[in-house]
Amino acid sequence: MLPSAVPLFLAALRAQGLLLPAVVRRSVAVALVVTTVALSTMAIGGLRASSMAAARMTSRIEAAGRATGDPRPVVLTTWGSGPRLAWPTFDHHRWLHVPQADVAEAARRLRAAGIDRFLFLTLDLDDDRPSLTGLRIVSQDGSPSGQGEQILVLEGGTG
Repeated sequence: MLPSAVPLFLAALRAQGLLLPAVVRRSVAVALVVTTVALSTMAIGGLRASSMAAARMTSRIEAAGRATGDPRPVVLTTWGSGPRLAWPTFDHHRWLHVPQADVAEAARRLRAAGIDRFLFLTLDLDDDRPSLTGLRIVSQDGSPSGQGEQILVLEGGTG
């Protein structure tokens, strides 16, 4: 609705602006231009930072996926946004989003399906660690604190 309201706002602003002295009109016009440029620059910067972070995460998932030995590895995650951020390489993996309480069951089912190694993507490893009981961490890519994006290659599970 906002885009359709902008022309009306500009028409009203122009009508009211004509009543202002020329110096004030110029100052308001400059302020509007500066504000527009600043907001556009921040929006582009935000999109760029987001795209770069997603690209870094995707390349880390690609690298960890090679450690599974599977040409199209399974990525188990409790983070709903993970698969959406990795959309450029979505077809290279088999994504499985599960609630934290279902991680152990999902790992068991993967093992029963013949998948011994898979990736695990989480934002809070300390929170998800109890769900990983019985699984061996083959490799871990992420902050040593366990916070932020953690990409683990996991193996095992009871079958």
